[in-house]
Amino acid sequence: MTDNTLIQLATEYLQKALANLHELGVPTTPENISIWYHYEVGDKPRLNQELDKLRARDSKLTRDICQQLYQRFFVEHDQRQLELLRHAIKQLIDNLVTQLHDVSLGLEAYGDQLSECQQQLKGDPDVDLLQQLVQKLLKQTEQARTVSCNACGNVEALQAEITELKASLYELEQAALIDSLTGVGNRRAFDQCLAAEVEAASSNGRHCCLLLVDIDHFKDFNDKHGHLVGDRVLRFVASTIKNNVKGRDLVTRYGGEEFAVVLPTTEYGGGRAVAESIVNAVAQTKLTIGAGKSTGADKRDLGKITVSVGMSGFRRGDSPETLFERADKCLYQAKTSGRNKVVADKG
Repeated sequence: MTDNTLIQLATEYLQKALANLHELGVPTTPENISIWYHYEVGDKPRLNQELDKLRARDSKLTRDICQQLYQRFFVEHDQRQLELLRHAIKQLIDNLVTQLHDVSLGLEAYGDQLSECQQQLKGDPDVDLLQQLVQKLLKQTEQARTVSCNACGNVEALQAEITELKASLYELEQAALIDSLTGVGNRRAFDQCLAAEVEAASSNGRHCCLLLVDIDHFKDFNDKHGHLVGDRVLRFVASTIKNNVKGRDLVTRYGGEEFAVVLPTTEYGGGRAVAESIVNAVAQTKLTIGAGKSTGADKRDLGKITVSVGMSGFRRGDSPETLFERADKCLYQAKTSGRNKVVADKG
């Protein structure tokens, strides 16, 4: 199939999905749109089975149930499907905007008829012509009244749906920039932000810093405790980094156990201070697993978690690649010289 055919098909699936959401009274969040969109596509049979069971039991699709379904079936988005869904929403918004335009054209036609009658009245018309004009005005006014009455409801409904879809589209775009495991930005978000900040620094003489944060000995830790515990450590480190930045600073998961932090309008000293605070905050926190006495599970000490940080500050003439390369070299030095430390390039 061509891309246009796929997008048209995706739009049809989306329209059916939205109809289901409205019928069931389910909010049109990006998560719920994804659930019902894929229900209509039919590419996740187990999802369809779950939803069919819930509907057969007349179960209310609460926010918690929808969230559980989303976590089970959509933790990792298929990027191709995400792109199709995004284009389908955009096309549906365009269609609705066109409908609004058509409604307004119906009222503009009435205005044109009034102008025409007005021009004829300037010609000192006789009684017959006046009678014809009156009949014409009555007919056009009745048609305009019908259009107007219908338009009021249609316009309000269409505007509400467009507003709702635009909000969902924005949230969907934002969701495409989030790492589903840790809740911080993903590689795509990092690439966009770093490029924008390097361009701003080049154009306006602003400062910016880049931190690359890597969890020490993470592979050994994962092998010893398992991937579920490893995922918990990734979330812990992501949360700790977020707690030590502020404002427009962007935290992202660059890949695996490595995180990247973009610090806009930040000089070397400020960037170094943030990096040191992250290293200290991670090292000073003791992690345990096990729910404790309430469930009969024993708590187990995971040992000390540490991170190494490489930092680079913006230099005149830098590109995103050169800024990243210097931070990456500093990170390598931090890991080969003892770990649990910051190595910085002043810039």
